[in-house]
Amino acid sequence: MQLSAIFLSCSKIGKKRTPNIVRVMKLTAIFLLAACMTVSAKVKSQTVTLDVKNAPVQSVFREIIRQTGASIIYNESLFSKEAPVTIKITDASIKEALTECLKSSSLTFDIENNTIIIKRKRDTPSPSAPAAFYNGPLPVEIVHGRVADTTGNPLDGASVEVHGSMTGRFVTNANGEFEISGLQQGDTLIASYIGYIDKTVIYRGNNYIYIPLRISQNVLDEAVVQAYGTTSRRYSVGSISTISAEDIEKQPVTNVALALQGRVPGLYVTPRGGGIPGAIVGLQVRGQNTLISNPSDNSTSTNLLRHEDQPLIIVDGIPTASQNVNPTQFLNSFIAGSGGLSPINGLNPADVESISVLKDADATSIYGSQGANGVIVITTKRGKAGKTQLNLNVNTGPNSPTENMKMLNTQQYLQLRHDAINLDDLDLTTIPSYQAASFADILNFDTTKYTDWVKKFFNKTPLNTDVHASVSGGTNNDTYILSGGYTRAGYNLPGDFADNRFTFHSGAHHTSLNHKFTLDFGTDLSYDKNNSSVPASAGQAMTLVPDYPDFFTPSGDLVWNYNGIGLNQIFAGLKEPYNIQQFQLSANLKADYEIISGLRVGVLAGYSRSDNKEYSASPISAQDPSNQYAISSASFGQSVSQTIDIEPQLNFRRYIGKGILTVLAGGTWKKAFGYSNTQYGTDYPDDALLNSIQGAKTVTYSDNSTIYKYTGAFARLNYVYANKYIINLTGRRDGSSNFGPSHQFGNFGSAGMAWIFSEEGWFKRALPFISFGKLSGDYGTNGTDGVQSYMYQAYYKIYNSSPSQFQNTVPLIPNNLYNPDYTWASKHALNLHIDLGLFKDRVLLGGSWYQNRTGNQLTSYPLPAITGFNSVVENMKANVQDRGVEFTLSTKNIQHKNFSWNTTFNISTNRNKLLSFPGLANSSYSGTYEIGKSVTLLRGFKYAGINDTTGVFQFYKGDGKTITAPTGLIYTSVSKGGDQVIIGNSEPKFYGGFGNDFTYKGISLSIFFQFSKSYARNYLTAIYNGGGGPGYMANYPDFVLGKVWLNPGDAAKGAIFQRPTTGASYTTLASQAQSGAYYFASSSGAYSDDTYMRLKTLSISYTLPPKWVKAMHMTNFSIYVNAQNVLTFTDYKVGDPELPGQLYGIPTQRTFQGGLSMSF
Repeated sequence: MQLSAIFLSCSKIGKKRTPNIVRVMKLTAIFLLAACMTVSAKVKSQTVTLDVKNAPVQSVFREIIRQTGASIIYNESLFSKEAPVTIKITDASIKEALTECLKSSSLTFDIENNTIIIKRKRDTPSPSAPAAFYNGPLPVEIVHGRVADTTGNPLDGASVEVHGSMTGRFVTNANGEFEISGLQQGDTLIASYIGYIDKTVIYRGNNYIYIPLRISQNVLDEAVVQAYGTTSRRYSVGSISTISAEDIEKQPVTNVALALQGRVPGLYVTPRGGGIPGAIVGLQVRGQNTLISNPSDNSTSTNLLRHEDQPLIIVDGIPTASQNVNPTQFLNSFIAGSGGLSPINGLNPADVESISVLKDADATSIYGSQGANGVIVITTKRGKAGKTQLNLNVNTGPNSPTENMKMLNTQQYLQLRHDAINLDDLDLTTIPSYQAASFADILNFDTTKYTDWVKKFFNKTPLNTDVHASVSGGTNNDTYILSGGYTRAGYNLPGDFADNRFTFHSGAHHTSLNHKFTLDFGTDLSYDKNNSSVPASAGQAMTLVPDYPDFFTPSGDLVWNYNGIGLNQIFAGLKEPYNIQQFQLSANLKADYEIISGLRVGVLAGYSRSDNKEYSASPISAQDPSNQYAISSASFGQSVSQTIDIEPQLNFRRYIGKGILTVLAGGTWKKAFGYSNTQYGTDYPDDALLNSIQGAKTVTYSDNSTIYKYTGAFARLNYVYANKYIINLTGRRDGSSNFGPSHQFGNFGSAGMAWIFSEEGWFKRALPFISFGKLSGDYGTNGTDGVQSYMYQAYYKIYNSSPSQFQNTVPLIPNNLYNPDYTWASKHALNLHIDLGLFKDRVLLGGSWYQNRTGNQLTSYPLPAITGFNSVVENMKANVQDRGVEFTLSTKNIQHKNFSWNTTFNISTNRNKLLSFPGLANSSYSGTYEIGKSVTLLRGFKYAGINDTTGVFQFYKGDGKTITAPTGLIYTSVSKGGDQVIIGNSEPKFYGGFGNDFTYKGISLSIFFQFSKSYARNYLTAIYNGGGGPGYMANYPDFVLGKVWLNPGDAAKGAIFQRPTTGASYTTLASQAQSGAYYFASSSGAYSDDTYMRLKTLSISYTLPPKWVKAMHMTNFSIYVNAQNVLTFTDYKVGDPELPGQLYGIPTQRTFQGGLSMSF
């Protein structure tokens, strides 16, 4: 076999030529071969004019060379059976000329490093006959080569090793090129690159070696996004979990945070709003790190939305402006009552490529104080080389409550009311007139009427609709993507209430022709409008008595009075509008240049902005006309958060000995600033003016502004030796404007090591079924500056209470105490991890053990009111420990051509405790925390059951004695002389998820379950919260039937509810029952086991066969159905176990969406 390179007509040199001419031609070939490797981009821009008939293909190539000077490499044997060609073209590009020349032949061509390579169609280069090397009789001492992917894109930083040689490894440059000297025929070259399958090439004495690598399908080799770069599970030291676009697209969720629930070990996800569209989602990585600021707030221990415990959220390298902090300012709305509108809701899940959760010190220390609570790195989609492709995805479907609360009907309810009246010893014919309204359900309402108010209030089955379209494509050097989406998620409430979102995403990538310079730019823009009403309490609606009068006249007007009794007009709230509009912009730019081989300098810069506008109004038309003091009002609010982030970086990569050294150094300059204002107008002359603050007769206002400055320097050193020993070192120095002049800077870092023991020869021989094994460990520090900016210095604020002026001057009052001495909180983290792959990695196991200790905690320490301030910012010397275990399993159960079955499983557990707290006994926290015990303990009264004689709830005093008449219980801990004891721990005992994915030909089925076990509030909390309970003028779930104490002995028969009381009797037992109901919500009786397993996601799709798709002039067509929150398995009584204690609210929604996905 002879390979020829056409530079001149050297293949036709005869034997009669003089030796001098031959030598000249050889030297010419050498120079031209070198030139072809460095030829500039102008080769591709030359034009060709041809007019030939029945000419050999070789002659056409020579003419192209004559006109353009291009280099063409081919194998002479390729043309043995090729017919002559006829071509007539004018001013065509080289590519067009070659395409026309070869269109009827069995040949095709590639352009590699500006050199044209001729090969057979569908042929791929192989080690024995590479398509891109010259094999002439040239004297070569250095062998050149190139490593690329299967599409020809160069792989920068790929490794090329001479097997068994002491010359070490060689790394490719930006153009994928490498040089090796001293090769002998028969030497074995091994090329490798993260995320690709290693390839072995036998050296045959060639001058140029082209090595294409295929993407690895092994999970261990998939690229994993880490801080400032990528790695793989095989070579990572830190604890990183990744969710792919494939996992996200199967879930019909509008918030990407919800797509993480149950899928990431160590990440606890809490949907705070239940079924409220767009509501915020709580995120917590590896347990609670901090102590609560208010020691009297026991319920705070279950709150996952504390700002200081939220992970850092990064999108395409840039921290988001709002992070996961509630942007709402008004509390009178459904969305605000759920914790607010989610700042992440503006990111369309269809635009997300992957989400990585960084959990341990090795993964997060390089972020310094920003990463103390973990980091969530979101990477959006980028364009891919290839022809322009249009993708369209449309889906819609209904959502409905997962829990349909069934309440008592009229007969059942009235029976319970009469039982309460009898036990309270009341005679309704003699009750005082001021109490008559408390018995309107019996004395005034139609007792034969029945209305299911749950169905009446939650009477809608709204459709969720999502439309997403994208255009992408490009060349190997330039790619792009543009996408837009529209999403609508409706409320169950009567009215046109919904969350409407519009999104736009773009991304562009450019690589210079020599692959030394790269440029990436991307934007994400969204507009979200959440339209609802002020919270016409869902609880009030659900607990309306079943014989309550109708709220509307036949003509649709509101009814405010029935038989002289004023009505609780809950539907009026639905006529009081509330909306929040959120505009979000995120833009990022990354430039990178290779100075010398292995050394690149670059910069990452970005801007993130979130604008929020709120509006709520109370029109006169929604108020009782009999109320002479009723006035109309409207509130307007605006808040803006902005972040500018600039990070110059230097990357160095070089093979040293048998290992590869990677060094990253860089800096961060960040500025976060924002402002907010509210305007409140009252006494509008007409409801038509409520949209303008100028229409109000009286206006009050307030505003606020913040600024935060941050700077840092960071470095990471990674060395992988012999593909089995890994060391990773990181360091960072941060500066923050949150601290005083002497404490503005802090130092953080980590050290980690890993050993891939499965690469040891002795291990391979001893346990060959273990295909992969890695032990890793790391230790490091983080800090946090999580307090409001500039709180170390005393400053004043405007006094905005009445009177607003003093002597025609707006007064100022002190805002905070001066304290320049508080400094960085500290976190010390230890992580140990093992990875195992069995049976050629068909089974992958992962286990992590970690221990985090957080000290020197920043908190707002409560102060006595006599000081003039509620609190002061300071460091507490308390030291909190989190210790936990995470386990993952993934298996490839069946892998056949037409059928596959894969399984995934993960489970996590965490335990925290207070290790030390100097001065605890004399602090405000002495009744809240105990050294050696969990910081998420729940304190309350120990429930002693129902007194079977009186039917009243009983509790234990601090001395252990039972109180049969529960009065005088003290709301402090036993250690302070009170009666509250530890009644449980709100920290989840364990949580996780497992799923199975099946494919059969074009059919795919995905089933995923999420599970959790914790100790949490139960439904009795909602029933007895604030007193009350069965017997009052309120309806209750039909679960109470047969479980209410009515006669002595009922407690022994299983009664759960104490004796019913109307709340209007002053008998001894009635008063005791009212007192018992009041204390019960703060007792252990209001808590119970909260273990559940939920079929979280069910997805089935069918992709049409390629032949059908091609006939439809498409590249892909699939139809699918996705469902979320399908089934729940639990012993949790009444309500949603995912929203413990929230019995009367908008429930979690069960969503079914069917759709079409098309590509053109």
